[in-house]
Amino acid sequence: ISQGRAQEAGFNYDKLVEGGVPVSINGARAVLEESGRDPNDNTSGGYAAVRWQRGEWVFSVSGGLPGEEIIKIASSIEY
Repeated sequence: ISQGRAQEAGFNYDKLVEGGVPVSINGARAVLEESGRDPNDNTSGGYAAVRWQRGEWVFSVSGGLPGEEIIKIASSIEY
């Protein structure tokens, strides 16, 4: 889990969504990116990341969990 100022991070939703899947995190536009995962096996290696902006802050949750779990974790963050 990370956060940073949007301006410093160079967050660009339109560019990110070209390589990912648009999702929503607590009403904010977000992008889910997944790689290296066997779609038939949620336990195999892989990487998922979701990124979104809230005001001047960019948030990111990433790791070796399925995208659905990454989204659940991201949605549980209070700010």
